[in-house]
Amino acid sequence: MALKRHRYCPHIAVVIAAVVILAVLCGLGPTAAGAGAGGKVVVLVVDRIGVKDITANATPYLWRLASHWSAGLMITHTAERENGKEPDLGADYVTLAGGARMRGSASAALSLGADEALAGDGAGTAAGPYYRQLTGNTVLAGGVACLGFPNILRSNVETGTDSNAGLLGQLLARSGKTAAVVGNEDDTAGVVRFAPLIACEADGIVDQGRVAGFAVPAPSEPGGKRTDMAALLAASRKLLASSDFLVVDTGDTGRVDRQWAETGQAVLDAARARALRRVDAFASGVGDLLDLNSSALLVVSPGAPMKDRQSGDYSTPFIAAGKGFGKGLLTSSSTRQSGLVNNTDLAPTVLGRFGIGVGGDVIGSAMKTGGTAPGGQSSLAYLKDIDRQLGATRQARWPIVLGFLLLVGVFLLLALACLPGVARALHRDRWREPLMRALRPVSVVVLAAPVSFVLVSAISYNGVLLPLAFCMGYALLVGLGAYFLARNSRRIDPVTLVCLLSGGVMLLDLLIGGKLLFFPLLGSSSLEGMRFFGESNAVSGMFLAYAVWACAGLMGEREGARKTAAWYSLAGLAVVSVAMGFGTMGADFGGFVAAAATTLVFFFALRGSFGRWRVPVIVGGTAVATGAIVVLDALFVHTHAGHAIAAGSSKFYPLVGRKLLILFSQIKSVLFLALLMITVVLALALWMKKPAFFWSSRWASDRAWTAALFALTIGSVVALVFNDTGITMMGTMVMVTIPVATYHFVGKVGKIPSRDAGMAARHSK
Repeated sequence: MALKRHRYCPHIAVVIAAVVILAVLCGLGPTAAGAGAGGKVVVLVVDRIGVKDITANATPYLWRLASHWSAGLMITHTAERENGKEPDLGADYVTLAGGARMRGSASAALSLGADEALAGDGAGTAAGPYYRQLTGNTVLAGGVACLGFPNILRSNVETGTDSNAGLLGQLLARSGKTAAVVGNEDDTAGVVRFAPLIACEADGIVDQGRVAGFAVPAPSEPGGKRTDMAALLAASRKLLASSDFLVVDTGDTGRVDRQWAETGQAVLDAARARALRRVDAFASGVGDLLDLNSSALLVVSPGAPMKDRQSGDYSTPFIAAGKGFGKGLLTSSSTRQSGLVNNTDLAPTVLGRFGIGVGGDVIGSAMKTGGTAPGGQSSLAYLKDIDRQLGATRQARWPIVLGFLLLVGVFLLLALACLPGVARALHRDRWREPLMRALRPVSVVVLAAPVSFVLVSAISYNGVLLPLAFCMGYALLVGLGAYFLARNSRRIDPVTLVCLLSGGVMLLDLLIGGKLLFFPLLGSSSLEGMRFFGESNAVSGMFLAYAVWACAGLMGEREGARKTAAWYSLAGLAVVSVAMGFGTMGADFGGFVAAAATTLVFFFALRGSFGRWRVPVIVGGTAVATGAIVVLDALFVHTHAGHAIAAGSSKFYPLVGRKLLILFSQIKSVLFLALLMITVVLALALWMKKPAFFWSSRWASDRAWTAALFALTIGSVVALVFNDTGITMMGTMVMVTIPVATYHFVGKVGKIPSRDAGMAARHSK
């Protein structure tokens, strides 16, 4: 028997070793099922980091968590003005809880425990009694008061979002769920405690929490302190046992980044690396507290690092593990892009884990796992590639687009120099005809260029040269190809061919999910089209202008078919408008309003019946169409506008009012320019309808062309009024119109009549 035991000992040893290795490997992955608390949601705040900070070496636990569960890039835009140097007002934290773009306050970081003494108060007044005296709200023992909350409410009144402050905590409390908060980012300068703004209710109070006592002196670290992770983990374990929703502020990464202006880059990078190692070890400990079969762990960075913000990068990593999530990329209905979510999506995501619905106050949507990364990439590798491409897009945006706009300006000046009066004044009759002939193919090339700024999203690049070569090559190939292919055609001219091709490409892209809207060069911000799913106003204006000019070109000067063609144009532009505004395609509601108005103006102008009673028809028709698109959204898509109408008039009408408040508060920064542009454009529209000799002849000889110009003129004013970035929409509509108008103008080359000939002609009349 002894021989037998010795004989089988090696096999037993192998089995034991295998079991040990398996146990170790399992310990390296996400928390095992049943290992901790169930039915919980923990939000782990790792502030001021980028997706490039999460690596297998620097943050092994977070890296494995993102690889085995769901990860995405979170866009951290708020209602505050963002320029890369914005003050630290806590708007990013308020937005996470509000489910809408929110503003902060200079006092937003002042959160204290109920029994914590106010700094500088010789009498030792506790925060709880002080807050009750300030607001009338009672802070229970063990609770936390956000002392700056009244100021936050006041700062959001102007945009109509004051009711969203503390909305997440309020809805949790109404459903019988308990929220708690733990941790801080205090430094030697004072308290920095934004995390309670995620968990507090509408009165600015978190019923359970501990926000003091975790920051210990660390003179060698930026900020002079670091988090005592052991004490933070012990407090987290205690609060998790008595709460359903727990917000944990790890502290160190945010504390380090807030010293970016006073710290050298090398020192800052080293401190960030140390902070990330401490935070990663702590995150592993928190993961061990949870049963991810029935709980959820959400790792969020509320704000981007200041260095990234300066370059226009407001994206941060978001990791979701546990119940309701799988392995892959995060997405939501507010982005409809795999790997991309919004900070406004956090509140509906947390509420959804508890089965709590959201109403019209919330514009975000619950996050979900949207599939794996393409090409067999890991989720983090794909997200880092997106982040890299976003950076390259920001780098290439202004040189290419501004260069093109300068060329358009020169092109416009040359076109104006061909006007008879201008050419006569310049005594340049000899070169006028050759210049006009040269401008015809050039105008088609210029017309083809704008859509290349969207198509460039289909290629990957790291600098400026490749996208520049792509845009130039596309414009030359398509523009000159269309010119030589259709210049002698009686059925279709080159500009109409380019407009059809460009509008068709944009429509097809919307039908297949808006893939080309991911990295557009064209727009008014560094993350154009990524705040919410759909077309930006810049792209919408370009799409609309291409579509209108395509309809006008197809109609041409066929007088007999004018009325029939008007109905066909109405149908075609209606399709374009719906694609622009419907939730599963364009989802640009402001753009839809401008498109609907432009479509109706174009229709009546084509039919030659633009009487006074048509004006209220256009206004009413636009309003009805906008209402219809919102109803369709509510029935079939359920985006934020759908949430509002589904919740009834008590939610829908406040949302509309809020949208108007936001619109007019945002347009104030460009109010003078906007009013000037509205005045100029309306003057042009009135001049076009004045029965003067020039426009009377244009309406008679080329109604389709004149109607298109008139409709886009009116539509650009609507776009400017009903969109917060309406100037960019107006600008892209003009950008497409200039080469079209130039091509039509220079089509009729003739000599300039002399002054004597002109006088003789007038005397003969």
